[in-house]
Amino acid sequence: MLKFGDYILVEMNRYGAKNEFYIHKVIGTLESNSYTNVPVVSIGEKTGHDKMVLVVDCIQCGVCEEEVVRFRISDVKYDHSEARPTPIDTKAFVERFEKEFVLQLIGKEHWQNGISPSMIKNYLTTELNKLNERG
Repeated sequence: MLKFGDYILVEMNRYGAKNEFYIHKVIGTLESNSYTNVPVVSIGEKTGHDKMVLVVDCIQCGVCEEEVVRFRISDVKYDHSEARPTPIDTKAFVERFEKEFVLQLIGKEHWQNGISPSMIKNYLTTELNKLNERG
């Protein structure tokens, strides 16, 4: 069964040329009757079907890593070549979320009570380093 962090290959339709397989990273699995048909003609084009099936939610690596797309599990291939843990870029993670996330996480009242962004940054950096060490 596919799980978070696995890589899959999804066939993409090409007109006048051989179809290509794009790498996607698994976010999760569930049952649904709405998913994108494979080979993919247009990304994000979900179609409603008559029955519920196992589907996989994923992101397309290197293209748009912010949009979650859904495919039927039986239509995708597990990518063994990419089956390895991806280290988290600690510095980039902290910088990306520090400004947006910190105020939402602690709220302005904690900000005023002495919890600084550097304290949270140090905590996040320590936790991410622990995750990277576990592999």
